[in-house]
Amino acid sequence: MKSKNVVSIVSIALIAVLNFIVYAGFAQKPFPTLATGTVTANSPTNPDQLVAYNGKLYFQAMDVQNDAELWQYDGKNTPSIVNNINLNGPSMPQNLIVFNNKLYFTADDGTHGTELMVYTGSLTPTLVLDIFQGANSGNPSHFCVFNNVLYFQATDSIRGGELWKVDAAGTCTLAAEINTFLNNNNGCGTCSNGSYPAFLTVY
Repeated sequence: MKSKNVVSIVSIALIAVLNFIVYAGFAQKPFPTLATGTVTANSPTNPDQLVAYNGKLYFQAMDVQNDAELWQYDGKNTPSIVNNINLNGPSMPQNLIVFNNKLYFTADDGTHGTELMVYTGSLTPTLVLDIFQGANSGNPSHFCVFNNVLYFQATDSIRGGELWKVDAAGTCTLAAEINTFLNNNNGCGTCSNGSYPAFLTVY
């Protein structure tokens, strides 16, 4: 009985020592702080899709005046909106990636649906190509840079989801139509099902 009590005391002491070590380790590390300092009514909220470009941090965020749009932060001054891409609602910038010293991302400008856009750091973001022409969305995604070419999946009205690319000159074209099997869905006898390439990886 005495040996059990000794074991219990030793166990309690060991746990206390371990807790002290863990606490001391945390105490020596700085706690996270608010990056932007003072919070105001116009401070951006819900930052997402963060990426570094030309010495600044770019991300999707919203404030009391704007829906989800593209923002920038230089690490010192108050974050600012780059441009209100969609005046009628959120443009929802996503898939931010730096390629050939330009910032590419997907967004909905309110006219072309969700398509590929580009930002050079000074001018306003512009549409690269209306892949699925009209108000429908091409929904570019799964971006990957390979041999100085930006590859991604996107959908148009004829091929479905296939492999697209942006070359070093910034020209966006179809890279490959992998699935050429035609279907007659919705009366479209010349439309393919699409291969929908995903999770593009360089190896």
